[in-house]
Amino acid sequence: AHYYLGHVALQLGQHDRALAKFNEVLEKNRNHVDAQREARLLQRRLERGDVGSGKGGPGATVTATATATAAAAAAATATATATGRSRGSSAG
Repeated sequence: AHYYLGHVALQLGQHDRALAKFNEVLEKNRNHVDAQREARLLQRRLERGDVGSGKGGPGATVTATATATAAAAAAATATATATGRSRGSSAG
């Protein structure tokens, strides 16, 4: 879920928060390749000043809401899938 929240923060223009979320993923799983890539690229952009750590510009709320909804749906699907697997669900 933290990985998706990192992407939501990116869409909001909250780059420092996004980096923190990607790093949270890496604290739990150092082998999460996508989080490694996102954190590395974002860190470089922040160091170069290519992006700010601000709150986003006009229209960010609409975009972020759509992204947050998609991220929440993806996280819910992943949780449901993992739960179904762990319970060993079977059809009737």
